[in-house]
Amino acid sequence: MMAKLLFLLTILVILPPPLVHAQQTQRVAPQVNVNVNDRVYSFEQPIRLSVLLSVVANQGDWHWPASAVYKLGIPQELGSEAEIKAKLVDFSKRLSARNPSSTRTIQRIINDIMQWQIADRLDIALDYDRTRLLKHKNPLLTPGNYLFRLREHPKTITTIGTLQNTGTLTYRPNMKAADVVDDAGQTNITNPDFVYVIAPNGEIEKRGIAYWNIDLTPIAPGSLVVALVRESILGDDERQFNEFLVELARNRVLP
Repeated sequence: MMAKLLFLLTILVILPPPLVHAQQTQRVAPQVNVNVNDRVYSFEQPIRLSVLLSVVANQGDWHWPASAVYKLGIPQELGSEAEIKAKLVDFSKRLSARNPSSTRTIQRIINDIMQWQIADRLDIALDYDRTRLLKHKNPLLTPGNYLFRLREHPKTITTIGTLQNTGTLTYRPNMKAADVVDDAGQTNITNPDFVYVIAPNGEIEKRGIAYWNIDLTPIAPGSLVVALVRESILGDDERQFNEFLVELARNRVLP
């Protein structure tokens, strides 16, 4: 009897743990997942930007200055999707209470924003040749989910904000910010003096559009022109809304 018990104990010691337990404790290593123009690439370890670009560089006649890199997920400083929506609703109530005639335009802007894809636009300049030659232009992509928008030479300008017609306009050579506003048409709450221009590389500039401060510098094709709310000398609700609108626009993934 004692010999039989010792034999059973020996079997229990030698047998491996159940397979189910082994599966429960197994960990999956994080990956670098990159969506490039709706085609997904996965890498099991961090990679240099040049490695990824070497795969896709010859798949199109890319205009690198108009291309962008995002990390999927809303930037932390903007808050969650629910927080963004709540903040926009609050802005709508405060601006409408101050200026009832602004209600329709502000609501249209908010409805547009609710249709946007927002992601964390990274400060990475895409240029295959430069990433290969310059180490400081060749960052390491760490585990996470990325979105690359590679574009051929753009032929349009995108407009948002307090204009009569928002969306895309055909780009014309030497087009100025004031030309874009004239083409799209101002509303009764459009700031008549300034707009923000977000260049294709993500840089933001404030441009004068009035007769007394007009900026004659041409904007780049593929730029995003953000028409602002006319700011009041009382309170700063309009200023805060404008700043929030520009930050959302910078992190908008253009279709």
